[in-house]
Parts: sequence; C-alpha cells; structure tokens
Amino acid sequence: MQQLKKWIRTALAIIFPQKPSAFDFVQVSPEEVLRTSPGAARVEPPLFPSRCFAVLSYKYPRTRALIWQIKYKRDAAAIATGGYILYRTLQHKFPNQKLIIVPIPVSPARRRERGYNQCELLATAILKNNPALLTVRTDILFRSLHTKRQTLKNRNERLAVTHGIFSINKKFLSDTPTQLRESDNLKCKHLVVIDDVLTTGSTLREAFTTLEKVGFTNVSGLTLAH
Repeated sequence: MQQLKKWIRTALAIIFPQKPSAFDFVQVSPEEVLRTSPGAARVEPPLFPSRCFAVLSYKYPRTRALIWQIKYKRDAAAIATGGYILYRTLQHKFPNQKLIIVPIPVSPARRRERGYNQCELLATAILKNNPALLTVRTDILFRSLHTKRQTLKNRNERLAVTHGIFSINKKFLSDTPTQLRESDNLKCKHLVVIDDVLTTGSTLREAFTTLEKVGFTNVSGLTLAH
C-alpha cells in the first residue's frame, strides 16, 4: 500500500508539476545570477550533438524560476537576465566572432497559444549586448510540424516525435532544394541555435540535422539550462 501511494504521488508530481516560486530578477544583477548559480552538467556526444553547450543547472530552484518566468510569464527582467547570461557564454566560447543567432522556432499553433516565442525573446536580449558582432535571424529555420508538449516523454519518444519537425526557408535554397544558394553567402557563417532548456537534446539535434543537410557547415547550439 505504501509503495502504491508513493507511486501515485510520483505520477501526480510528473503530470501536475508544481510551479517554481516567483523570483524578482530586478533585485539581483544578471552578473550575480551567473556567478552564483550552479553550472549545467557537461553536454557531450553521443547523447547530445557536438558543439552544443548549456549554462545553468535546471535542478537549481532559481534557474527553474528564471526559465518559468521567461517561458510562461514573459517577464522582462528574467528575459534580460537570460539574454545576458547567454551573451557572456557566447563571449567565452567564441571570443570576438561574428555570430548569427538562430532561435529555435515554434509552430504557428504554439505561437497563437502563448503569444510569443521565448527563444526569440532571449535572442533579442542577447543581441542588445553586442549588436556589432551579433545578428538574429528568424527567417532561416522554421517549424513545419506541430508537436504536443514533451514533458512526459522519455528520450526515445522525444527523438521520434522531433524527427522532421524543422525546415529551411525556401528562399535560401537553390534549384536543387536540398542545397543552399551560393549567392546568399550563408554557408560558412557561424550559426548558433538558441533554446531555453536542453533535456534530451532531441530538438537541437533535429535543428542541427536540418541546417547541416542543406549545407550549413558551422553550427553550434546554446541553451540557458540543462
């Protein structure tokens, strides 16, 4: 009976996760959040795509609050904090490089439901820190398939459901639809795909695959938490 009760409590916690407590990110500087928050576990192949990085540990309560307030509350201070943390990480990983920031796209249905794409908000916040070296492009990668939320899915289920969800904007493709147009001069640009949370890596892996399949040769990934 005790084991059954424990199983039921665990199942309910998964199905109805408790919302993280609100945190006032106006009261603490982004630099302090970065300095005092536990870092994410190492993200390495083969479980995750190569050249993929995560900054903060999602296990830390303040980090979960940060993600929640960005993703569901569109909190301006939280977005600015997340953008600064991602920018500082880009500075460290790719010093003085010109980068094209590509936020993970959401489906039209998800955008209608939420009213915005939190990854685009983070990308804009990153850009504000150094518009001379950074560019945000939301017109390269788009989501061609809508999927249900992945909270309760295991790794194999996530990998299966994300297969083929992204496409490349046709305006960048040549007459051969699987290749980039040479005239756009994008092939060798350094693209950094931005997402809020890395779980199994299935979404980033699919984004990498979609970009590399048409000829992008320099793709990295960065997430705020893992």
